[in-house]
Amino acid sequence: MPPGTTYRHRAVLAYEGGLIHGSEREFQTIQTYTVWVRVQPPSGGTADGAGTYPHGAIVTVTATPGVCYRFVNWTEAGVEVWADASYLFAATADRDLVANFVLVGDANLDGIVDVRDARLVRQAALGLAALAFPQRVPADVNGDGVVDIADAQLIAEALLCLPVPVPICPGTCPEGRG
Repeated sequence: MPPGTTYRHRAVLAYEGGLIHGSEREFQTIQTYTVWVRVQPPSGGTADGAGTYPHGAIVTVTATPGVCYRFVNWTEAGVEVWADASYLFAATADRDLVANFVLVGDANLDGIVDVRDARLVRQAALGLAALAFPQRVPADVNGDGVVDIADAQLIAEALLCLPVPVPICPGTCPEGRG
């Protein structure tokens, strides 16, 4: 029986004197939906909650950033559907969700943290450059909601392999530093 199929049933009682027909009843098999979750970029973190759910079930998908990454949002078909790492919704259709992450400090979104990012964040803090929303998330290195000189300073210190209070991974420091 495929999910969502409608069936009709009528009980019939046979006895010596004939047949008694009950009223016809209709029922439907339970509709189920599949929820897929993916991560972008693949090294950015993990996402949980994929599976098959009955119609109307409350589904929770959760994104967890990896080291040096920050969660941005959930998207479906390229459109943002939720901005928090935990997303609750009722299963009413198949869903293909993407948990999006960014590399902390990668303000120019080229996949590496380098001096160009520190320069761009400094210019943005001074009002000399504008950052699009996707750039502001990794540029706000300390996560205080503002892109400022302190963020540029943290990137520069990480590039010099100095210890910083946030996970910035420039990829140029010996292990355990930066």
